[in-house]
Amino acid sequence: MTLLAVAVLTAACIVATARWRSVWAQSGRSSERKPGWWPYGLPFWRGYLRAAPVSLAGCMFMLVGAWAGVLNDGSVRGNAIVAALVVIGFAGLMVCFALTVFIVLINRPKALVPPSLRRQTGALHSLRQRHRH
Repeated sequence: MTLLAVAVLTAACIVATARWRSVWAQSGRSSERKPGWWPYGLPFWRGYLRAAPVSLAGCMFMLVGAWAGVLNDGSVRGNAIVAALVVIGFAGLMVCFALTVFIVLINRPKALVPPSLRRQTGALHSLRQRHRH
């Protein structure tokens, strides 16, 4: 079952990576309206779009560790390379998660945000503006 889950996540990551270039180069118009299924409001929808490339990188780091564990029957004992891959995968995932939070909330670091979305304000600024009025 774990193998199937990791394989499905890998396939999803491959599809997302194939679309990454178009997300990075898009004009930013898609961020003006949130889809009906999104429950968190427009500021967080925009943040989600800004953070998509970093989130995808985090998923890839997670897959490094997951595949290392799955291919070694779920054990890292006695195999320093597998243990290192799991640690690298987890550390990369945590760094990407922290960057995702920063991008969603304050739109920083700008270098990791698609160029067309770099001028947007972060969700915190948008929420503060809404509460002031």
